[in-house]
Amino acid sequence: MEQVVASASGSVEAGWAWYEKSQGVVAWAFRNSDSSRHSVILLRNSYYFGDAYWSIYSSNPGFQTSFLDGSATPRALAPSSVPQNAAPLGLVQFDGVQQAIVCFVLTLSPGQAWAMLERDFTALSPPSGVAVYEVTPTTGGEFCVAYDPRAVREWDDQTKTRLSAYTPNPSTFNTWLFQAGSGAPYRKLFPGDSVVTGRCAQITPDTTPIPQWTGETRDMFPPVFPDVLSPPLNP
Repeated sequence: MEQVVASASGSVEAGWAWYEKSQGVVAWAFRNSDSSRHSVILLRNSYYFGDAYWSIYSSNPGFQTSFLDGSATPRALAPSSVPQNAAPLGLVQFDGVQQAIVCFVLTLSPGQAWAMLERDFTALSPPSGVAVYEVTPTTGGEFCVAYDPRAVREWDDQTKTRLSAYTPNPSTFNTWLFQAGSGAPYRKLFPGDSVVTGRCAQITPDTTPIPQWTGETRDMFPPVFPDVLSPPLNP
């Protein structure tokens, strides 16, 4: 792997390697070396993995991700082929900050190794500032979650796919709120995102037509990854 880092507790390692360098795709690999389950979040390139376009990911089945179920204990990641692996979304709060963020929360069972892909890097701008921080589930239940419309516009500008985010905005999700460890820095990419405990107040529906994208996402991701961890996390 190009770089391997460990969580503050030393229990979870994370590393990355180029999967399709010409396409800007990297493979992220995670390993829990402890005998207990651990949940972590990944910081790279100055923001947390999943924070940028979670409103797109959560509303389009092609990404195979959704919010964690707040009525059940967070489960360990289910292994599949690496191109099909997707982490669930959760809410994370940080010491001294009232506002939570939405990002991927990766829960690994004892000894588990797991990997997934991420794209939009370049040889001149690879993953940087990589760090992994442990998070602890604190509250499962209903939250009113809103996304910044600028995230959707930026997604459209970059991908030309016209994928839509969920409606209405905000919406109520039954999911998990996690507490980040004391050493985890607070980062939020789009300031218009917000999380409030409890159900959203009923709002008048927005009658503005929302563009719908009717294509598929399959060509946005590279096919076939030979093994769950290839190359190995620690060659």
